[in-house]
Amino acid sequence: FTADLASLIRLHHVRWAGNSLWLSPTVEIALERAGRELIDSGGVRLWVLDGGQGAVGATLFAAAGGESCCLLTAYDRAWSAFGPGVATIVAGIEEAFTRGERLVDLGYGSFKYKRVMANASRPVAWLRLFPRGRSYPLARACWAPRLAREHLFQMRVDLRAGQRVRELRARLRKRVTTERSRDRGRGS
Repeated sequence: FTADLASLIRLHHVRWAGNSLWLSPTVEIALERAGRELIDSGGVRLWVLDGGQGAVGATLFAAAGGESCCLLTAYDRAWSAFGPGVATIVAGIEEAFTRGERLVDLGYGSFKYKRVMANASRPVAWLRLFPRGRSYPLARACWAPRLAREHLFQMRVDLRAGQRVRELRARLRKRVTTERSRDRGRGS
């Protein structure tokens, strides 16, 4: 477990150029300690994809109470065409459902793969908490560009969906009109 966790941490730090918002030295120590204690019971699961020269993708899950949560995923960008991060996530999801778990939380971050993996009965939703007090304006300001991008992305998705609905309605109207015209022609 320790070597695989070290691979995940290395991939994560490379991905974020050492500027991780999530992994700090204390979090790494906590993950390593908790992981060693929980790995045998299935409380922690670590999926690693080996590219022959070492790990190219890895995902860490925590599990309890019939649910599983994706805590951290990282991959080698040189291998991104092969989707090593998504491959390890899918492996973890498949294994969770094989164990009979009823829910897999895809964790923090608004990434495109989450929209693909969601379904109508369990849609993707995000929750952000901001500290109240002096740091509140700074915290909101730091997130403002990302929230704006997400909002614009959702508007594009909604516009495309609206356009598809309008196109389908137009096709249905045309089909109904054509069928009515045929029915009128038969009656004369």
